[in-house]
Amino acid sequence: MWKTLTHTKKYEDPWVTTWSDDVEFPDGHKSTYGYLEFRDGAHVVIIDKNNKIILFKQFRYPVKKMCWSIPGGKIDINETPEQTAKREAEEEVGVKIKSIEQLGKTWHFCGAFNNEKHYIFLAHTEDVAENGGENNESITNTRAFTTDEILKMIDNGEIEENYVANALQIALRRIKKTKN
Repeated sequence: MWKTLTHTKKYEDPWVTTWSDDVEFPDGHKSTYGYLEFRDGAHVVIIDKNNKIILFKQFRYPVKKMCWSIPGGKIDINETPEQTAKREAEEEVGVKIKSIEQLGKTWHFCGAFNNEKHYIFLAHTEDVAENGGENNESITNTRAFTTDEILKMIDNGEIEENYVANALQIALRRIKKTKN
């Protein structure tokens, strides 16, 4: 187990805190380890009334491009992950959730540089997404896809965000399991 020798905050804003820790490894070797601390997030894979999965494109500033995504965001104070998933579905694609189940939670790069957890949900709506929701997050091209189309998009590298591809594959496994 690593031993933390110092724990120093380098930067903080409402979204992220940057830490720099001096650490000692079990063999006595010392080093500095920097990492980011985020509030946890919740993301939801939504199945519409036509049994298709809703995706949208959203501008991702760090990579300067539009990426396929699913509704999700940071969990607000005094909000549960499920409440966040429902709120984000309405804000980002303009649909009301009829039913929802938590599929699990994953660490977002816990071995590399941050401690953020992502809660993954699968939800159903009676709505059809038609570029609804807020437009202040650079969301465009809201569309519904079949499960085969989703898998093809993952395989072809069209879905580039790791948490999106991960959440979709977990949801697709659950969908397949419940059909059998």
